[in-house]
Formats: sequence, C-alpha cells, structure tokens
Amino acid sequence: MVTKPSQPVHFDQTQPRLTFTAAYKAITSSPGRVYYTVGNGAAFTATAQSAVRGAHAGDKVIVFRKDGKERARVYKCCWEHRTNCNRTYVDCYVLAL
Repeated sequence: MVTKPSQPVHFDQTQPRLTFTAAYKAITSSPGRVYYTVGNGAAFTATAQSAVRGAHAGDKVIVFRKDGKERARVYKCCWEHRTNCNRTYVDCYVLAL
C-alpha cells in the first residue's frame, strides 16, 4: 500500500469543479449516490450534514464514507485544499464531486 506523507492542515490548493455550497446542495438532493475517487476510482458515498460537536459544531460538513465507514470529512474552510482540518487528504474526494 502506498502511504502519502503527513502534511499540515489545509495543505496545498485544489481546484474543485463545484463550490462547497453547490456540492453540499447536490449531495443533499442525491442521497446514497455512489461517487468514485480521482486517481484509483474507489467507490464512496457522501453525506451533507451539520457537525454535532468539536470546533466546527453547527457548521455544514460533507462526510465521505467507504464501505459504510467514515474515511474523511470536509468543511467549507477545507474545501479548496488537499488536506482537511485533521490533516487527512480529501482532494481525491472533493475533486470527484
């Protein structure tokens, strides 16, 4: 398995096709839709919801799941970056939407 190097919060820039708001609306209107990551084409689902606790409590969040297990989440502040607030790579999911 290829391991990516650890990077800081909000590392580097990406250019998603949709804005965070447009992606949030699209996911809300198509619950259960299956998407495929950019790169290796892994299937995942996305859920648009509000964060319940933590520093982003009450903020809109998009949660990415693979095989029913949460793999990453992205807030508006993370949207155009390769990594999110937890330093998890999210670009493969964001670019797939």
